[in-house]
Amino acid sequence: MARYLALCVSLAALSCSSETIFVDDYLIPVNHPPEIIAVVPDDATPTAAVDESVEFSLQVRDPDGDRLSFRFMLDDSLVTREPIFVYAASEPGFTRFRVYVTDGEFSLMHTWLLTVTIEPEPGDTIPPAQVETIS
Repeated sequence: MARYLALCVSLAALSCSSETIFVDDYLIPVNHPPEIIAVVPDDATPTAAVDESVEFSLQVRDPDGDRLSFRFMLDDSLVTREPIFVYAASEPGFTRFRVYVTDGEFSLMHTWLLTVTIEPEPGDTIPPAQVETIS
């Protein structure tokens, strides 16, 4: 609300609300930021096995109906401009995903840190640890 009041004062507007601003009988619509509706996965630190596909997506709405632009980043590299990205790591480790969404004026960001683990194949046996006895 402070943003709107400051704008009214700085423009010497005749009237002001959180939806519109009137300046010398001109109606100026106020833009609202996009809002996150749903996040997949909803856990900010998901875990997956090597070669397991993981879907990352963000459902966002804009109260003003503005067109939204998406940028999915894998570490610091752009991987897609779509609102959904499916990833399967080929080796264990950590990977950071960020999605940026903008309506042209306001932006938001969501981050995931994916942990990729090695899981044994079904039927594989893990050898017992070798124990050395010191006498």
